[in-house]
Amino acid sequence: VATATNKTIATLTVPAGIYIVDAHVNFGANSTGVRKIYIGTTEDSYANTRAISDTRLASNHQATMSNISSILAVEEQTTYYLNVYQNSGSSLSCSGSLRVLRIGDYIDFLSSL
Repeated sequence: VATATNKTIATLTVPAGIYIVDAHVNFGANSTGVRKIYIGTTEDSYANTRAISDTRLASNHQATMSNISSILAVEEQTTYYLNVYQNSGSSLSCSGSLRVLRIGDYIDFLSSL
């Protein structure tokens, strides 16, 4: 991942429903800067993150690991992106995973009244 850029490393499209979402990312070792991961509906961007994000300081002499988990209520088919950002001053290796588990149907109780 190039320094000071947002990069999508995983994409997932899901139909309407309730989901548990889990993401895990490892950044290569470097003691400078911060590492961010976030799930949103915009590719390569921090916009529309839905408040599912994690920011960590760089770890000296070892990989920086970051995890996020949340429950998503998806009203209609939506594509989500696992995006990453780092500002170490140089490119870093990066690997990760994005997993979801459907746990139910989306029901809009207000519109059904």
